[in-house]
Amino acid sequence: MILLDSLEATNKVPGVLGEGQLAWLAKTLDADASKPIIVFVHHHPISVVPTKFPGLTDHKELLQCLMARKHVKALFFGHTHFWTHATQEGLHLVNLPPTAWVFAKEKPAGWVDARVRDDGVTLAIHTLDPKHADHGQVLDLAWR
Repeated sequence: MILLDSLEATNKVPGVLGEGQLAWLAKTLDADASKPIIVFVHHHPISVVPTKFPGLTDHKELLQCLMARKHVKALFFGHTHFWTHATQEGLHLVNLPPTAWVFAKEKPAGWVDARVRDDGVTLAIHTLDPKHADHGQVLDLAWR
């Protein structure tokens, strides 16, 4: 697992990784491709989750770095305050739900339980409202 810092400035909405951190990420990923990697970052890649508010400004560079390295299996992020999952060329893109503030009433607040396996990960959402339609939803993601 690799955790990245996308905070550009306190009390500002967009985030950025920057050239230095992206170079470090590429070097770290290239150092050992023998194990599956999951990357975590706060801000969302704008191309994956288009929103009215800014996300990660250097999302194209991040996704280019991750897509080129097949041992990177998933990118987990937040910032949008809604629970979604997508894939791009087999890379799983998981937008985690908020634990508090919800921007859209129909979207859940809660947390996700992750069970990592050699060949993938099983994600189960636990919503704060147990009556929410997404409560208990399970995603079984196979690695590319």
